[in-house]
Amino acid sequence: MQNRLISLIICVATLISLQVSAETICSDDNFKSSLQVNALNLSQLKIKSLPRARLYLIGETHFFQGYATQQRLLEMFSKQLGKNVCLFFELPSSQTPQQQVDEAKNERPLASKDPFFQLVNEEFINHFEPLINLAKGNGVKVFSVDKASQFKLDTMNRINDRDEGMTKRITELFASKSCSSGIMFVGADHIGPDSYDRRTLSSRLRETRIPLLTFNIVHESDPGPIEMASWNKLCDNSLVDFGNETVIFSNASIRPYTRVSPNNEYSNSLWSNFEYTILAP
Repeated sequence: MQNRLISLIICVATLISLQVSAETICSDDNFKSSLQVNALNLSQLKIKSLPRARLYLIGETHFFQGYATQQRLLEMFSKQLGKNVCLFFELPSSQTPQQQVDEAKNERPLASKDPFFQLVNEEFINHFEPLINLAKGNGVKVFSVDKASQFKLDTMNRINDRDEGMTKRITELFASKSCSSGIMFVGADHIGPDSYDRRTLSSRLRETRIPLLTFNIVHESDPGPIEMASWNKLCDNSLVDFGNETVIFSNASIRPYTRVSPNNEYSNSLWSNFEYTILAP
């Protein structure tokens, strides 16, 4: 019994040391070389460049301001996925996305009195409405699929409940033939790996056998310190210079335990949590 305990302690200590001493993308020379060779700018990307999938889950932070990049991805992916494409919103399914945008517009005078409320309110209008309009203009259906607002404080039980609810709603839309394929911009934490007290949206959806791919968007508008976020000015722009191009690359070449955030050596956020990264200027 004592030997087993000692072995367990050594194993845990080893894993912790690996995590803490992990390199960042900025110091991974192998990855830099691979990125220079394999990264595709979005104008080069074709659906055949990616593994077969019917659902694209694109992770972001809720402070993400790269709206133009999102709109470009939606337009490009929706055209390549073909007919009967749906755009899923991380919004309460009790109302349509447009209804919630209209409600936010009506609440603008009230929101101006509270900085946080104003931030949330403007997010609806500036972020979601252009996506809704672009989707409709490209023949893409829009659906709210969440059980609750993404902007409220979540307990772990509540997050698990939300992920379960979103899985159920998306699965229903596929099963009913309302959607043949789908795109979803969603909080990156929902498509990361499972943990001892967490089953994520992407993990649950994989069990439904819907072929899917996960992406994370790295954009300078994201705040670096928070979990699952990217950081400002990727490696101070010294990683690889793509100019003003938005590029996409596979994370398969990234070594295990390579952190997302170079400023947080204790972060559990790993680039390898996602299958692809979209690097936006």
